[in-house]
Amino acid sequence: MDGKFLGKIKDIYFGMNEGQTGLFISLGSSSGVGTFTSNSVWDPIDIEPDENHKWTNKDRDKRIAEIFKRMSRLMHDAKVKKLDDLKNIPVEMTFEGNILKEWRILAEVI
Repeated sequence: MDGKFLGKIKDIYFGMNEGQTGLFISLGSSSGVGTFTSNSVWDPIDIEPDENHKWTNKDRDKRIAEIFKRMSRLMHDAKVKKLDDLKNIPVEMTFEGNILKEWRILAEVI
């Protein structure tokens, strides 16, 4: 499946999932295209890096800042003030093969 598909944000939340804290988003369309994406980090309370990890607390802090900037950008593009208000917002998803390469809020139709 290649190309661009129109859809919507089916679900979005900031929370925890399998030891990670972050932004979790489910996208879908009426044609059955669906995908789940996350912008997350290992939980900063429960998981500390050690010599077996390829990341540091500084790396995690940088990623947390990126996640908050991503949330802000999504809300700004959709012209909403709360994360929950992003549900059902129209999106464009670009696939190469069966892999979601990118997606964006369709700000021009909002």
